[in-house]
Amino acid sequence: MRAFMVNAGRTEFSQNLFTSFVPRRLIFGLVKQTAFVGNDAVNPFNFEPHGLREFEISAGGKRFPYEKYKMDFANGNAVQPYVDMYHALGQHFNTSNCGVTYKQFKNGWTIFVVDLTASQDETSGFELVQNGSTDIRLEFSEAVPAGGLELVVMAEFDELMSIDNQRRIKFES
Repeated sequence: MRAFMVNAGRTEFSQNLFTSFVPRRLIFGLVKQTAFVGNDAVNPFNFEPHGLREFEISAGGKRFPYEKYKMDFANGNAVQPYVDMYHALGQHFNTSNCGVTYKQFKNGWTIFVVDLTASQDETSGFELVQNGSTDIRLEFSEAVPAGGLELVVMAEFDELMSIDNQRRIKFES
């Protein structure tokens, strides 16, 4: 997990997230900076969209999502990232799900989940570990509010474990 400060007044934000290996999945959200640092009066788990209009993730030389979302949370236009969240979690055809409704997603449960695998299919299948950097770019329809925001990012990485003929265990990221 990593967190990055997004200063007040900005309408764009770019950040290098990881430099060595490309994650399998990236999960991120925006929370008020005051809540992140421990202000008891503000909920640190209230991940609102804060006017986020577009985002782009560059990982291992590829861009995700392939087509940019054109989000407008104020007018209810956020269906594609909501559906893609379920797809990236492997819950799009399951009867069990993470329990986040579309209404919740738009109002404080706004967590973006991006599948960065080559197959774009969340399975337990084997994917080669990719070298490369991972960057994120955010565009806001309005300036970041006073006090700023915190971009909270969680990444899942694959790791390969092998045991040689002398029973030595070796881990590779």
